[in-house]
Amino acid sequence: MIVASSRVRSRGPALLPIVMAAHDAGILSAEASPGQGPRPFVIGYIDAASLSRRGPKAVAQARARIAKYAADMQLDLGHTYVDYPGLGGSSFRVLMIAAQHYNPQQILVPSLAHVDAQSDVRHGDRTRQELIRQCTRAKVRPLSGQRM
Repeated sequence: MIVASSRVRSRGPALLPIVMAAHDAGILSAEASPGQGPRPFVIGYIDAASLSRRGPKAVAQARARIAKYAADMQLDLGHTYVDYPGLGGSSFRVLMIAAQHYNPQQILVPSLAHVDAQSDVRHGDRTRQELIRQCTRAKVRPLSGQRM
């Protein structure tokens, strides 16, 4: 049996006929089993410039580490956004839009170095971490053992 997450139910009228048909057919339950609540939703972020000294496979390894952590902690991992040098922080801007729209509980990062850089000229001296804290409800969760 498939459990409808709150994200699916919040998508509104466009999905309602499909969800209702699946529920009526008995393949979708609107409630989770006792003790089996919905998994917390999280997204990932990697600043590739922070990994440049580790070689060409560093971004793939960081993605895998974020995915493994989410699976081990039974988290629902959305997209992992990667900012590559030379793109002007466009992935971070998309991450901020996604965090404001989808309200993840956490933003997973390999280490705090990925969010300690300044965001861009428009935001003054604020770091990415400060922008996340001020503009979203998400907590930054570094996987390197540093706690927030």
